[in-house]
Amino acid sequence: MMKALKAMLAAVAVAFVFGFASVQSASAIPVTYSTAGTFGSTATNSVSNGGITITFNGITSRTVDAPTNDTLGNFAVTGSGTGNFNDTFTLTVTQTQPSPGGTQTLSATLSGTITSNSGNAFVQFNNNTFTIGAVTYQIFLDQQNRLFLPAPNGQNASIQVQITAVPEPASMLLLGTGLAGLAGAARRRMKREE
Repeated sequence: MMKALKAMLAAVAVAFVFGFASVQSASAIPVTYSTAGTFGSTATNSVSNGGITITFNGITSRTVDAPTNDTLGNFAVTGSGTGNFNDTFTLTVTQTQPSPGGTQTLSATLSGTITSNSGNAFVQFNNNTFTIGAVTYQIFLDQQNRLFLPAPNGQNASIQVQITAVPEPASMLLLGTGLAGLAGAARRRMKREE
């Protein structure tokens, strides 16, 4: 009886180890997305004021293995002078993989002043977390949900994001079936040894 109990415990331990490894590998899910951004006053990806231009450079198409940290694009500030900005910005994220994909739109406000050597302008998002299908995107911003735009010195301000995905139901079903099979084999073995 003791021998059978040890064998069953060993089978359960093996099932746990294989199950944990399966969940870990199943959690690396390919996510393909693209982004675009427009400013309200121009309906294009750039806006200018006082000799300063802010341009949003989106992602044409990118595939990453979630969970991961990545970018949704960046703002480039160029020019010389003093730009006073008060505008809206719309970020659109389109996901094509995993299925079902979809599109999510985030609204933000652009406000502040940028000169040739100093920046005091921000893009402030109304929401920094959104979900498309089984994929969650969380934008890294400061405490006020805003992104600081630099002075036009060649640096960009990128929209950093954490991307996480829930494994598809088929992967979870496969894992559950495998664990049930291991438990059944351990039970049959225990009955044979009695």
